Amino acid sequence: MCENAANITFCTCEVEPETIHNKNSRRNRGNNATEQRSYRWTLNKITGLSEQTMDGLLMEPDQAFNRELTDETILTELNDRNCFDFEYEPNEGDSLTLSEKHSGRFMSFLFENGKWRIGSPNPFTHRITTVNSGSVRFEK
Repeated sequence: MCENAANITFCTCEVEPETIHNKNSRRNRGNNATEQRSYRWTLNKITGLSEQTMDGLLMEPDQAFNRELTDETILTELNDRNCFDFEYEPNEGDSLTLSEKHSGRFMSFLFENGKWRIGSPNPFTHRITTVNSGSVRFEK
């Protein structure tokens, strides 16, 4: 799996990471370790105002998962073409979250004024509903 953000697709299917066998794990640990990471995406929409009171902290999103996979490269892809494997037309207030499995790291994007930008809706002020989710696929 190659993490070239120029060929990113948000798949509704599950993409399994390549398996590294135990005997090869040490040898490959330093080489293409980032190729073994897998990522999930979640597409959300604002469906109204939140009825919750503010209780908690907002976590700041990451700017990059690695050198090639940054919020700027993903933002460019989102604004240049439909990166989803299904028919989707973004609406005002839609949000996309990418997360690195098993690490807690994530990036967040918000559709405003006809373009995707880096950001997310505030869950303390808005009710947010999941529209779709899946795995991130990288084309070679």
